[in-house]
Amino acid sequence: MTVSFVETIDTHTLGEPTRIVLSGFPPLRGRTLKDRSRDLLHRHRAMRQALMWEPRGHVVMFGAVVVPPADPNADLGLVFMDGGGTVDMCVHGTIGAVTALVETGRLDLGRDGVAVVDTPAAPVKVRIQRSGARVTAVELDGVPSRSIATGLRARLGRAKVSYDLAYGGNLIAIVRGSDLGIKVEARNFRALVDAGMQVKTEAQVAWATSRSRPWPEVVSALIYAPLGKGRYRDLVVFREHSVDRSPCGSCVSALMAQLHSLHRLKVEQWIECENLLGLAFRSRLVERDRELIPQLSGSAFITGEHRFRFDSRDPLRHGFQLV
Repeated sequence: MTVSFVETIDTHTLGEPTRIVLSGFPPLRGRTLKDRSRDLLHRHRAMRQALMWEPRGHVVMFGAVVVPPADPNADLGLVFMDGGGTVDMCVHGTIGAVTALVETGRLDLGRDGVAVVDTPAAPVKVRIQRSGARVTAVELDGVPSRSIATGLRARLGRAKVSYDLAYGGNLIAIVRGSDLGIKVEARNFRALVDAGMQVKTEAQVAWATSRSRPWPEVVSALIYAPLGKGRYRDLVVFREHSVDRSPCGSCVSALMAQLHSLHRLKVEQWIECENLLGLAFRSRLVERDRELIPQLSGSAFITGEHRFRFDSRDPLRHGFQLV
């Protein structure tokens, strides 16, 4: 019998969980964080699934492995994962990790409260707001975001709907709820999830045949509704009918870039994008060196600190998934 342990801190950001891996995870190989993300995907599937899947996790569990940064100007590195694989960028995960590391004394940001976090997508700058020992909000400068395509068509049953593609750290398919004939409300949760999964699947099939593919996959489908006065509501579907409980920072970044390309959002115009729980990221676009940089602000809370045990006798030590 052999027993090993992995230590984590769990948080939620506007309802979406992040399991932050502190120790016990095998070292990730690679010069860049993109390389280490690939290493996490291909060499450490069993450990990733053990932490994300039941009995330790669940269908929408999300994780961030704390690693040394590759960028010499960064204060820490984060590599992101979920039960289905890895992603290059995660705003909610970054907010959760920074909150947890600061509140537990593992990351000292000094008086200015500023840090640079290295990610597989790019290094991002974060700023924290505090009230005593509590981190009340984390503001994040996301990766350069842009519109990729507009007016694409996806088949949903016998009908076709229009969707757009935009990049906000991950490649996102964007569709208005009104184009689906579904109000973006909690009572329509299942219909929204089913429609979002169909849009994501159709978008990925079309993307896979594209001649130029700087990103391997369409990570999520975002269904949104304007609420007026700079407010939006969204629902985000990613792998296997999984739903982001937060508004999804990468998706909000992509949405802002798309709205800007359609002349519906000005640079430095603040918006709020809420989830079905009514909790919102506050965000805007700023322009730097002819690129659109999303700035997003949100809060996270620690939900637990864990020392997970892995016993070689346990037939389910690598986790399981029933979907």
